[in-house]
Amino acid sequence: MWKWLFEYIEKQLSEKIHTYHTCKWCSKEYPIFDKEKTFLEKRNLDFSELCFDCRFRNMLMWRNEKKLYWRKSDKTWKRILSMYSPEYKWKVYNYDEWEQEWWFASINIDFNANEDFISNYYKLFLKIPKPWTDIFRTNENINFCNRTWRVKNAYYSFTSFENCEDLYFSNHISESKDIYNSTRADTSILVYESTFVYNSYKIFFCDNINNSKEIYFSYELKDCEECIFCSNLVGKKYMIYNKEYKKEEYENIKSNLKQNMSSYQKLENMVIEYETSKIKILKKWINNIWSENVIWNKLNNSNNCILCHNILGWDNCFNSIWWFPANEKNIFNSYWFWAVENMNLSMWNWPWNNLYFTINIEDSDNIYFSQKIKWCHYCIWCYGLQNASYHILNKPYSKEEYNELFPKIIENIKNHWHYNDFFSPKHSPFPINDTCIMEEFPINKLREIKNYNWWDLENYSYNEKIIDLDWKWIIYILYPEKNLSDAIIDFWWKEKINTLWRNIENEITIPKWLDKITYDKIPDNIYDLEESIIEKAIKCKETWRYYRFIKKELDFCKKYSIALPRNHPDNRIDKRRQKSPKLNIELIKCHKCKKETLSVYPEKLWNIVVCEDCYNKEIY
Repeated sequence: MWKWLFEYIEKQLSEKIHTYHTCKWCSKEYPIFDKEKTFLEKRNLDFSELCFDCRFRNMLMWRNEKKLYWRKSDKTWKRILSMYSPEYKWKVYNYDEWEQEWWFASINIDFNANEDFISNYYKLFLKIPKPWTDIFRTNENINFCNRTWRVKNAYYSFTSFENCEDLYFSNHISESKDIYNSTRADTSILVYESTFVYNSYKIFFCDNINNSKEIYFSYELKDCEECIFCSNLVGKKYMIYNKEYKKEEYENIKSNLKQNMSSYQKLENMVIEYETSKIKILKKWINNIWSENVIWNKLNNSNNCILCHNILGWDNCFNSIWWFPANEKNIFNSYWFWAVENMNLSMWNWPWNNLYFTINIEDSDNIYFSQKIKWCHYCIWCYGLQNASYHILNKPYSKEEYNELFPKIIENIKNHWHYNDFFSPKHSPFPINDTCIMEEFPINKLREIKNYNWWDLENYSYNEKIIDLDWKWIIYILYPEKNLSDAIIDFWWKEKINTLWRNIENEITIPKWLDKITYDKIPDNIYDLEESIIEKAIKCKETWRYYRFIKKELDFCKKYSIALPRNHPDNRIDKRRQKSPKLNIELIKCHKCKKETLSVYPEKLWNIVVCEDCYNKEIY
């Protein structure tokens, strides 16, 4: 985001910009808006030294959604599936073991105003065992999953919750059933290989579908039924390539389509045709509905929100992202949360209020710089507490003692560390390529250092791999021969960031006894597959990683005449993320009227992006 873009936003929303700062990671200029200034000053908080993008980068380096490992519990030594790798040297328990350990509260540190308060917290953080995953007891029959809540029957699915059932190889699903290979489906049933599906039924190979039924290979449909290879339609039925057909003729074409979908080669050709056609499709400038005084994308029924994304029912929020329906108010610089009010630089919290610089806070309020606590009140720099109040570094204090110490703690933080940013990435327990930063901010280059010596940084040799030319930052892998290597992130500016990098992939779903075959050994037609295929490990055609089919998936694909995929589930998730716009907003000119407008799509020749007026004229 550039200065002229912020000046445009300032004019559009009449939100005053007081000054500009320079990001200490990437050197981009970012503004201090009146909205953020008012919120922070009221709560005696400082301004972040990171730009809006780097604030998200910082938080996302603390969030592992879908990378799991087999390791042993440090409590019972039983084999467990964990989001912490076996190389993580601190203790990890399974969730039942972790919840029973009430003695965590006895692990604490005394507050000393003369010591570095931040370093003391990280000592505490490392002492307390970590729960294996973020899977809760409200789930039933889930396998190889993480960050699920109130989910029944799921396999290799992530960040999904609230009355979901039968989820397979999917992520970011809520209140839905029978979802396969899909991302971001809400209140929907029977969805396959699709993204951003809301309140819909029987959706196959589609994107951005709202309140629709029986849709195939289509993009941006609302209130539609029985459509194939369509785009930008509202309230239509029996449509193919945006042309209306009689019911009998439509059904014949649909029958042939489904027959062809049973062949992997024919299905692959249809997917290529669909993805190619999307390049030429007219695209909305931004996808907001029933919202006022807002900036960014997918804002629904919200007001007074600047630089917010994927939200419903928000008010007075700033630079934050979420997708689950909830009423949020006064949310600033935060990522993934539910039913919270008054929050800054926090992530994965639900519900309550006054949460600042926090991760995984449940049913708690007035919490500062803390992680993984629930049913707590008035805590600062705590980890793993339950049913606690007035705690500092996990040590209990009286209400009077806490209120007397709190301002001294803030002064200590300001003296030793800037009281304005999230937890340091160098203390994250996850390798950076296990975290969500890789999905939202793809890396530009990897450099594998040869014979790394810390005292001779200027004279090393390296192997370089260019991954994404659109992004300009590098990861230096210091020990490529190790499973888990120290690494350095360079955003090409003043501050370099220490982190970890995982060099080897581990396939958690593949037992050693499985026979291994290459993807080209699978019969082309789904109806030619025998059930014995689920006893084989298949080599992905794109990543060369091994994966497997499961019986539920095989039965579903035979029922709906869909050829089984030839690529690894992680690769499918990554490709679905690549189909939707990155966390980006640009100022472009409308393709039709040439008026300046904001857009989540880059201004490139193959993106036909139009302003709101031109889009409505074209569609309605």
